[in-house]
Amino acid sequence: MTAGRGFLRDIGAQSNEFERLFFEWIESYNGEGDLDILEAFGETMLALDRFVDCGWGCDDDHPEKHLVATCISGIRAILLLTACGNPSEANALFRPLGETVNLMALLALSRDELQAYRLGNKRQRRDQFEAARVRGVLKRVGFTAPQSARMYGMLSNFYLHPNALDHIFSYRTSQLWEGFVIPYFHRDQCISMFINLVSAASTALLFWSGTQMDDSDIRLAHALNERTDKAIRSFTANVAQDPTAERVPIIEAAQPGQ
Repeated sequence: MTAGRGFLRDIGAQSNEFERLFFEWIESYNGEGDLDILEAFGETMLALDRFVDCGWGCDDDHPEKHLVATCISGIRAILLLTACGNPSEANALFRPLGETVNLMALLALSRDELQAYRLGNKRQRRDQFEAARVRGVLKRVGFTAPQSARMYGMLSNFYLHPNALDHIFSYRTSQLWEGFVIPYFHRDQCISMFINLVSAASTALLFWSGTQMDDSDIRLAHALNERTDKAIRSFTANVAQDPTAERVPIIEAAQPGQ
């Protein structure tokens, strides 16, 4: 095998190895039963995926489905990038995900805002529900936005520009290195991002349940959200008890139902 081909193969092999480590880290802080965060997260994502499934064809504008679909698409992309060892690159996707989650939080709080979003055309939605206004309205009603203006600015500075000082370089694939080193900060950043992905999915589920007329769907959604909330709290408590975890809160997570 030539050196060039070998280098490209090593990239894939290291991604697979990092994915194994990523889920080991999550499992090391995970609970059991109702406190199993992976199970609750997976069930939430499955419920959202079923909600947005328009495989049989849709002739009408479905703004709620489009918002939820945008959210779960972003979560999946961030999760894949993080799990294969690229959390800094994944952070660039947190800003649009945060804007979507903020918007869903607002629409879940206000029927008037939800109706305006439903009735508006694409341009009206873009103008009336731009990111800064959504954060401002959430602040006025006393709701902590899942992504604040401070986090918005930090992500713009650190992860969307080529001179990002906080970028993490974890891979060493040349023949001068054997294997690759995972610093604690890298692990802690991945764990912080994972918690925020679970919180984003929970917000999307609350938004979805608020658009439903079927009481059984609403009850199921709220029961799953309560379980997810408990799992997040248990998970973060376990992380906090680990003396090796020197976490940096990359994103400010809003707990489900906050």
